[in-house]
Amino acid sequence: MSGITFSNTLYFIENFNSYGVFIDQSLDNLKDLSFYNTHTIGKKIEINGVNSIDNILKETKLSSNFDILSIDIDNEDYLVWDSIKEYFPKIVIIEFNPFLPPTQEYIYDG
Repeated sequence: MSGITFSNTLYFIENFNSYGVFIDQSLDNLKDLSFYNTHTIGKKIEINGVNSIDNILKETKLSSNFDILSIDIDNEDYLVWDSIKEYFPKIVIIEFNPFLPPTQEYIYDG
């Protein structure tokens, strides 16, 4: 099984028959999710353009105010979060750097 099956949101899909959208630049990383109530998308998320997260989510049946968004992109998490304009998740789970003090602001610039 791929690492994605240890996702922090897979619990809701497995136990509550929730609908989930998983995006990874490699569909091979998502192959173990095909038997769940999921929509898997093999694209690299970009900050804007055709592969922006807003445009990618338009390919799914998610409503604009879905329940949970989890972002784990390694370095570009904040930029992707900041680029979302058309979707309003109720809860956001986002990776952070535990080695930076809470008072230090750092935004990855690519």
